Amino acid sequence: MRMKSANFIGCAIIGSLLLASCGSNNTTGEGVNIKLSCSPAKTVINQTAQCTGKVIDFNGDTIKKQPAIHYTSSDPTVASIDPNTGAVVAHGPGTVTLSASSPDYATRRFEFTVAWAKAQIQIFDAATAADLSGVTFTICTTQNNCSPITATESPTGTYTLVMTPQNYSLLKISKAGYQTAEYLNPQIFEDRLVVLNQTNLLPDTTSGTFNVSGHVLNALTGLPIANSTVSVKSKLNNGNGDTLMTTTTDAEGAYTFALPAGYYTLSGTADGFTSATTFFTASVDKQALGDLILNPSTQAAGAWRFILDWGLEPEDLDAHFTGPNASKSRFNVFYSHKTFSDAQTAVNLDVDDTSSYGPETITLTKSGPGLYRYSVHDFTNRGKSTSEALRKSNARVRVYEGNALMGTFYVPSGKGDVWKVFTLDLTDPNAPILLPDNRFTTIGDPAAIP
Repeated sequence: MRMKSANFIGCAIIGSLLLASCGSNNTTGEGVNIKLSCSPAKTVINQTAQCTGKVIDFNGDTIKKQPAIHYTSSDPTVASIDPNTGAVVAHGPGTVTLSASSPDYATRRFEFTVAWAKAQIQIFDAATAADLSGVTFTICTTQNNCSPITATESPTGTYTLVMTPQNYSLLKISKAGYQTAEYLNPQIFEDRLVVLNQTNLLPDTTSGTFNVSGHVLNALTGLPIANSTVSVKSKLNNGNGDTLMTTTTDAEGAYTFALPAGYYTLSGTADGFTSATTFFTASVDKQALGDLILNPSTQAAGAWRFILDWGLEPEDLDAHFTGPNASKSRFNVFYSHKTFSDAQTAVNLDVDDTSSYGPETITLTKSGPGLYRYSVHDFTNRGKSTSEALRKSNARVRVYEGNALMGTFYVPSGKGDVWKVFTLDLTDPNAPILLPDNRFTTIGDPAAIP
């Protein structure tokens, strides 16, 4: 996605994410002082760097007789530094202050960053839908280069994984008594928490062949797409597994597969539509997979479309899109107010679904500068601050600009009736910023969401 950057005291900022560390706070030109530099200024977990402290004169030149320099770290759990040599080892994510000092000179400090990436994933028992505790994870950069990840579990069944930001080929999800799930090409971003799709683990005792079915629908109308192509691929995510079966939808947009118990990705394509994928665990006979929602590939450049889909429960999730209007207040487009337009903005709720699965589709065809926010409201359980129905809904929101998929958001862990999904910053319409929010709250009254 296109992002804009700004500079602030020597730090590169993208959105609200720190992507580079600040330089040292050395001063020159006033007496003799210590100069501290570290190379590189940023690294990743388990990598090294080198800091060097030198005494310089008032011209900025290194003096000939260098005193001993002592190095310290403000947080050795993030990055440790050898007190005598300045050698740095990165241990954990975050920003740390590295210092150089000598008895006769002022201490100099350097802000050093250890890049990080986090992923949150919720794991359920495929047979009972219960949260699963004690799950372990292994990450692979290649098929033969894998290592375990330390996962923090809180609350039960919700796991946060901390890892080095890079491209990964595979995430293995394991628990004693269950069949290991393999999640292909997990999307991990630097200095950001990414929510991955929920995964239902199969008990070892699950076997047999199951009939699974669903429909392919038009995101803009909610109507079925006949003669679309649906493929089942092995493993989870992104449609990169081996194609196992392919079928064509009937006049009602329906498809059916008979599959052995296991983990699969479902992919749908049709002429005039962008493709879509979803993944699932085949564990129950006559299992309804919900619907594959395809976005028409005719959307104008600069227009935005937001597509919400979810599972069997809750029955009624509502999409809300709020933003600025010409009177300097905010509009709220949802089922009760399906259209808003003024001199600068035009937005429409294209489809409102009240009977599970979705889609709920909103299109922003014209937009003025400002902040726009997208939320999902659990109308079925409205006003219930302790409800976990929304976080168990397997809801996701896909964001398109023109015909390009800009991002996919999966429901995180939390309690309440509102999932605040993201902010779309169009302050500069030529450089939009899509900022994940991923927070839960409770509102009750849908009209109060702005």
